[in-house]
Amino acid sequence: MPRYAYPPDLRDRLIVAAADRLAAGGPQGLSLRELAASQGTSTNAVYTIFGGKPELIAAVVTAARDGFVAAQQEALADGDSLQTLGELGRAYRRWALANPSLYRVMFAGDPYVDPGRPRLEGLVPLRGALTRLIDAGLVREVDVTLAARSLWAWVHGWVMLEIADGATPDPDSDAAFDGHLRASLVGIASDALRATLA
Repeated sequence: MPRYAYPPDLRDRLIVAAADRLAAGGPQGLSLRELAASQGTSTNAVYTIFGGKPELIAAVVTAARDGFVAAQQEALADGDSLQTLGELGRAYRRWALANPSLYRVMFAGDPYVDPGRPRLEGLVPLRGALTRLIDAGLVREVDVTLAARSLWAWVHGWVMLEIADGATPDPDSDAAFDGHLRASLVGIASDALRATLA
């Protein structure tokens, strides 16, 4: 018997809609029947495409991780400079504000969602850039893991407040974020560069 062909965008739509529900209410707030109805399909489609609720949640987490890491990797395209760290921060914020539910799923803290792996993989581009900048003498000799976590927290805190406020990015909020980012970079810059960033 031929398999029913679902719309090609249905999988992505279900992931986005599931992320909205997970971000709002966790796994207990995700009803497959309601989710399917919201997308004009049946629960059978969810089971056919994903296999079940745990697999759907795993697909949401994977989409969050892959999208976030891809945005970070793209920000590294211009090479290594202290400005690269700024680009990583801006890419982080852009992706999070464009995908708030996926971003919140990454930081839900629910073991059923298991956000640990996306967070750890998200640090890889930042750690690599910091290591290269330390080797080049552009960043002070610091513990890379500690510096990466500190910069991550600096950006994450700002972004989470923006998402919680439901703010729509505008030129003023972009400029404010750039000032916030610049202040964090001054703290790790080498003495030779610090004066140019202050």
